[in-house]
Amino acid sequence: MAGASILRDPLDYPIAAPTAFGGSRAIFDAAREDVGLTCTPMIETNSMHVLAGFLAAGAGVSITALGRAQMCVGSGILTVIPVVGAAPARGRVALPMCRGARLAPIDQGA
Repeated sequence: MAGASILRDPLDYPIAAPTAFGGSRAIFDAAREDVGLTCTPMIETNSMHVLAGFLAAGAGVSITALGRAQMCVGSGILTVIPVVGAAPARGRVALPMCRGARLAPIDQGA
């Protein structure tokens, strides 16, 4: 599983990121940098309402702190995939997206 990452496929989708300041963006950037990826977010927001609307519309995905992501799922429209092994010392990370969205399979044999 060395070199494998759940982050590689989602970054091919439009992504919502926390704004450039604050703890959630630091977690986002640390998880992304740990696997050597770059991305340009489609939107940057710290608003849970904006993030939830973006995700519920199926406009893309996000990578955010697990606690924040879990706040988005109350409606049943969104789902959260915890990202394990991504910068564990820096915080727990999750991938929230529209429930029923299909991401490409993850190659864990890399």
